Amino acid sequence: MKSISYTILRLGLGATFIWIGYLVFQSPVGWGTLIAPWIVDILPFPLASIMLATAIFDLIIGLLLIVNFWTRLAAALAALHLLTIIIAVFGNQGIAARDLGLFAASLSLALKN
Repeated sequence: MKSISYTILRLGLGATFIWIGYLVFQSPVGWGTLIAPWIVDILPFPLASIMLATAIFDLIIGLLLIVNFWTRLAAALAALHLLTIIIAVFGNQGIAARDLGLFAASLSLALKN
């Protein structure tokens, strides 16, 4: 039987990914302004397209975490995704600090026995 702390972590992280995915989907360009300019310059696709793909990815990860399906894989992908975001928003300490906590939570779920 899984512990209540596992369930709380999984549901809370899943809800966070769904919420962020929804917000990014509403304003992809607005969220794109948080990305460091040097990264925007090397993107292979338009920023709005990258952000829409990110929103869809966030929604899928959140859903997988909430329904407890492929949870370790979803959490591992979430941790990798958050690590890239921390790099992409380097210089925006508030966003990076928040995402560091979400990264640790995702990694914790991914590595759970």
